[in-house]
Amino acid sequence: MSGGRLFHSGAGSSYQRISGNLRPFLKINRKETIEIDITAATIQFLSVVSKKYLGKNLLSKRYLSFEDPYQFFLTRLNSDSFQMQYGQNEQISRDSLKNIIYTLAYSPSRFEKSYVNRCLRLLGQRYSYLDLKDEFPEFCELIHKLKFIPLPECGDKNHPSYLLIFKEESRYAREVLKRGCLDEKFPILPLHDSFITPKDCYSKLEKIICDVSKDLYGHVLMHKRKF
Repeated sequence: MSGGRLFHSGAGSSYQRISGNLRPFLKINRKETIEIDITAATIQFLSVVSKKYLGKNLLSKRYLSFEDPYQFFLTRLNSDSFQMQYGQNEQISRDSLKNIIYTLAYSPSRFEKSYVNRCLRLLGQRYSYLDLKDEFPEFCELIHKLKFIPLPECGDKNHPSYLLIFKEESRYAREVLKRGCLDEKFPILPLHDSFITPKDCYSKLEKIICDVSKDLYGHVLMHKRKF
């Protein structure tokens, strides 16, 4: 039910559960490390699974035309016209936006509306689930359709769309680890949508991240060095 994700959240989960503020202090074989993160991985892998399972990329290029795909949503939600329409006094942050999109993607379809509305209320937003659908119809329709793709491990077609995202994210991560750890023989610690390696292996890891992206998807996934 976790899409084969290379991420363990239970007891004994080691480095994968420590605070992001502490990760820069991780060392591998006593060497300082760096982390490369797939930018807005949820949105990028949504684009990938859309093409894979629905036969076409239902995410318009405009969603992926920014260096940070979340910026498309932030620009719209924080625009003067949108803020005035719903009486918003404060702009929404990137972290709050991620919370909304995760709620949309992670909710079973029958609870999608109520869960998103609850999330919006908790974040102090005055618009609703239906308002988001009106503002981003293409994106919301894509997430809805993915929840009805048959998954043998799920048992029915009414499942959160994150299962498909996690399956593809895990496929990508396994290939990065295979080429780095097994083929090139250097250590990589996975964090589902990011990778940690010794500083002197940075260039090798980035090349593998780019090569795997191009081999699997025909383009390089947007990524960044976090520390």
